[in-house]
Amino acid sequence: GGWRTAVEWFNGKLAEGEDPLTVDTLRDRPGTYPQRKMSYVLEESCWRSRFEEGSDKDKVRMMAQRGHKAGAWLNVVPHLCHHISDPDFKVLTKWWLGVPLETGRGCDLC
Repeated sequence: GGWRTAVEWFNGKLAEGEDPLTVDTLRDRPGTYPQRKMSYVLEESCWRSRFEEGSDKDKVRMMAQRGHKAGAWLNVVPHLCHHISDPDFKVLTKWWLGVPLETGRGCDLC
């Protein structure tokens, strides 16, 4: 039932040439398909689905988020030399999450 459906879905998302997953592999050889790989396949599939359905604004935002260290600003330890004002942080966070910005101005892609 459920396991077989999940395994079939997972195998449909694998890159060409990758070994398919089987229910027997999950049972007999735990760790053969590490959580990291399975999570990556799931995340990539969800991302592509949302990207294809998104507006141009969403696509620009999503592509920007995939850049190298794009989310580093969220992990910075607060310090005097690493300061973002509260209003700026609110705007950045809203943009990051795709919440409409109420700036009254801006480009068509913000």
